[in-house]
Amino acid sequence: MFIKLLSYLGDNEQQIPVWININSISSIRSYEHGSSLTKVTYNINQSILVIAKPKAIIEKINKHRYDKL
Repeated sequence: MFIKLLSYLGDNEQQIPVWININSISSIRSYEHGSSLTKVTYNINQSILVIAKPKAIIEKINKHRYDKL
């Protein structure tokens, strides 16, 4: 199962959508206190900055895992 997130490349750069396998995610942490950026670590040691709060990402993962009709 994959979730779609928007990567952060810089203030004046366009955000690029990325698809990440939720089973490969090992860490979801705030990048800076009060920031809307989150550092997602996946595939053991790869990480990406995304534009989302950690809570929103966790809710998205839980929805994919548990909301099966």
